[in-house]
Amino acid sequence: MNESDSRFYIAEIILAVDQLHSMGIIYRDLKPENILLDKNGHVKLIDFGFAKMIGDVKTQRTFTNCGTPGYCAPEVMLDFGYNYKCDIWSIGILICEIMGGFTPFQNKHEASNPRAIMEKCRTGKLNLPKNLTGNARELVKLLLTDDPVSRLDIDQIKQHKFFRGLDWTKLYKRQIQPPFVPEFKVEEAEMVDIIPGEQPTSLKLPMIDRGISNNTVILENIPEDPIVPM
Repeated sequence: MNESDSRFYIAEIILAVDQLHSMGIIYRDLKPENILLDKNGHVKLIDFGFAKMIGDVKTQRTFTNCGTPGYCAPEVMLDFGYNYKCDIWSIGILICEIMGGFTPFQNKHEASNPRAIMEKCRTGKLNLPKNLTGNARELVKLLLTDDPVSRLDIDQIKQHKFFRGLDWTKLYKRQIQPPFVPEFKVEEAEMVDIIPGEQPTSLKLPMIDRGISNNTVILENIPEDPIVPM
């Protein structure tokens, strides 16, 4: 995926995570399998099995060791307690995979070993894709830091040079045309996987509008208005 298209999808993912955090929810399982495109080409998050409402995501902590190895922040696996910055880490991993095709921690042992991950972060020996260059590479390094306090927050990410020229207000209002709009027949699902080559999802999926889902609906009966008012 080229940088321009990647920037669009990454930015919409960031808006979804930001919406969750504003409602006191930590997602905790950000990965390609949980990111779909709707019939208009916009990002939707699914599967809130690991999500948790903790109130103030910046000041309160949770301690459950959960998530997917390779995407999970090291502090989550250490059981020391963590906050919303665990989702920020996962955004960094996703940028690598969307733009470069692989994650920095692919070795199964390494992906489940928080201390090995932290050591790579501290020594600067991250296995980043070669085509991840310039501002994108700099952003990833600022997100994949072992110290959660040092990680950028959402507002800082939005202001990073990688997103220079992006109108976040227009993106939030869905006034920017997605790079890809899926074509569906009547009998097909109205969401597709963000990673090309995957099979379309089934007709019954959790409906999420920028990260919020309370029930499961048949996609063909989705109302035009969001489930949660913006």
